[in-house]
Amino acid sequence: MSDFNKMDRKQMERERLARVTAAATIAPMAPAARATVAPAAVPPAPVQRPPKRNRDVVVISDTDDDADDHRDASPPPSLSPARKQRKVVVELPEEKSEPVAPDAKKKYLGGKSLLIGPGDGALKFSDLVDKHHIQAAILSSFVWQEEWLFPHFPPGIRMCFISNPKSPVQLLPEMVGHVSNVCPVMPQQQFGCMHVKLAILVYRTFVRVVISSANLILQDWEMLVNVAHVHDFPKADPTSTTHDTRFWDEQLLPVLSALSVQPNVTRFLPRFDASSWKGQLVFSRPGSWLPPASSSSTPGSAYGLASLAAAARSLGWADIANTPSTTGGPLPLLDVKYATSSLGALDKGYLVSWIAALRGKLAASSKTATDSSADQFCIVFPTEKEVLDSELGIMGASSLWLQKEKWSRPNFPRCAFHRLTSSAPGYMSHAKTMTAMLSQTLDSPTVEEGDPIGIYYLGSHNFSLAAWGTVTKQAGKVNMYNYELGIVFPITDRAQVGHDFPVPYRPQAIQRYQADDRPWLREEHDM
Repeated sequence: MSDFNKMDRKQMERERLARVTAAATIAPMAPAARATVAPAAVPPAPVQRPPKRNRDVVVISDTDDDADDHRDASPPPSLSPARKQRKVVVELPEEKSEPVAPDAKKKYLGGKSLLIGPGDGALKFSDLVDKHHIQAAILSSFVWQEEWLFPHFPPGIRMCFISNPKSPVQLLPEMVGHVSNVCPVMPQQQFGCMHVKLAILVYRTFVRVVISSANLILQDWEMLVNVAHVHDFPKADPTSTTHDTRFWDEQLLPVLSALSVQPNVTRFLPRFDASSWKGQLVFSRPGSWLPPASSSSTPGSAYGLASLAAAARSLGWADIANTPSTTGGPLPLLDVKYATSSLGALDKGYLVSWIAALRGKLAASSKTATDSSADQFCIVFPTEKEVLDSELGIMGASSLWLQKEKWSRPNFPRCAFHRLTSSAPGYMSHAKTMTAMLSQTLDSPTVEEGDPIGIYYLGSHNFSLAAWGTVTKQAGKVNMYNYELGIVFPITDRAQVGHDFPVPYRPQAIQRYQADDRPWLREEHDM
């Protein structure tokens, strides 16, 4: 395609977005004014009413919710100008006129990881929410777009919102009384945020859990590449006493408790059978935390890098990663690919901590680290040219964060950077994924069939110290600033990457930055 045609297609797309945006622009409103939004902001239910829901199945109550609201009228520092404008194209879920089934369809039994964003095959938020049958919801997001989000749900259902204290969801007046808004407690520190992206969608016969990298805004679900794991858990047989509740008891419920969600809101979850769950949650929590003994394999009892190390042990990957190919030989090299939309004050020494965590251990950052750790990493982040040549141009880069000052530091791991080569050509990524596998070298150990050859991560963690934490040398504690949530799964076949385990780049096309490549640095483009 010629450059002329390419630019013409981009301009046509921008003009189309401008036209529809102008027709549905929501004017910026201060938080205080948002409470007076007219009820018409949520469209009325369809004429054909669904059958009466069985309210005995689950009741989410907020009567015991005494968490501090911590409201702050100022937007979070990392909100892009594009998001501050709050100009959106409101696309309501399509209303169906067919007869309503007894319950929503269980589409994700056993769990499925999917890419979100542009393209016919990508997951849409409307794929997750059946407006005729949903009974309750627990939703968590760093930022919100209420004008886009609320119309997906019928009026009157029980909901619990988990918000970043600096950008809480703004409720409509008619929601008062059956909706709770929780803001997790943040330590008195200059940095940090509640960055978890989580949805728990409750239906009559199953509960759907969604862990993703996407905020609950139109841009993240329609215009950028993101990633999610969706799992439907069927309601357990009430006469059975053997259904598996370990996922709830050991993994998700501790996370929800740490996010200040009250037990009376979540006590229904163990009624659903979690025997099909195969992954391990990894969770970050602001503060300084002493991890459990290194022999522990329960990620729910550790945070940040300690949680990742515990997941590596629990899934059996740590044993493989610590097995030399010959007795007394060196440990096998790893091949780590991390796709991220934001990068902090990384250095090569921090990669030493990361390699250790992937082997199931904890190690402090090394000030004398060489390129050996960086050589095991591919940091996937778009170049300036990739952004400018994309379909939306700089409009699609509002979620990309890397400061020029950090990029220019002597020990910043520039040698590890790789181009995005987007899985949705022409569109930028907000996804956070990581694959860590044995490097394909002669000194790699032999792995038995069925054993993991690596691990895969998806979730909200960017590749930053704030998200994953740093390990202190003396106390062995892990210090971090953010609430984050993700999942780790074992990889047993390299072919799973890009299929069972989606990534926002094309695995076979990924390539290192060339000499004339520069990363996207937002401050150079007046953003």
